[in-house]
Amino acid sequence: MLPPNPVLLKASGVCLRYPSAPVHGTSWRDEFVRWLSPGKGLSSRQWTPVLSELDLEVRRGDRILLLGANGAGKTTLARCLTGMIPPDRGLIEKRSSTAIVPLLGPAAWALPELTAEENTTFLAQVYGLSAVEARKAAARALEFASVMDRRARPIREFSRGMQAKLWLSLILELPLGSDSVLILDEVSGGEDVRFRERWFARLDAAPIGALVWISHSTELLAPHLERGWVMDQGRIACDGTLAEARACYLAGGTR
Repeated sequence: MLPPNPVLLKASGVCLRYPSAPVHGTSWRDEFVRWLSPGKGLSSRQWTPVLSELDLEVRRGDRILLLGANGAGKTTLARCLTGMIPPDRGLIEKRSSTAIVPLLGPAAWALPELTAEENTTFLAQVYGLSAVEARKAAARALEFASVMDRRARPIREFSRGMQAKLWLSLILELPLGSDSVLILDEVSGGEDVRFRERWFARLDAAPIGALVWISHSTELLAPHLERGWVMDQGRIACDGTLAEARACYLAGGTR
């Protein structure tokens, strides 16, 4: 028999550096030419550590709020956990049955020249649905987000809150299982309280394994999340209850 709360996603000793601007006296063009030259590398490049020996576990049933100052590495961590960016060192492991479902900022998904219906259908296909399934999922998401009457309007006319409602509604239309992990990065953007209550009620009723929500909106999300992480200098500086994480965050990321 499986344990009641198995680990769905785990990071061990994860490190990642980003290249920063070239050193004084060189340009990005010089760096590109050097990279193409045989036997030469980016020796003049400076590197900035973003994730440093990071460890974490996500278990079935977790509802986690990830806090941290701007530049702490939260979005980079989300991209590593979803497989968008491989770490320089360390391991990111998941159960064979675990599906990692990212939604990393509403603006990242919106194609401004397309309508709300076209955008939602397109995103559903990006998540792996067939064309027929995507159209049905998009229709249900538009209805749940209460924007069906605006489905033919360009998405650029939608407020940030309206877009957030639409993408969050679509997430719940995906065929997710009890081992799936949702990773949401600053998705909440002005959606109304009534929608948020309905959305979390559906989430709680859905067979979804775990949720990691990156946000600074602790007051808005506190009623719906139970655990908190705080990132500081590329590491998880605090892992505890939401109250403990918030206190740690306000104290500057120290334990």
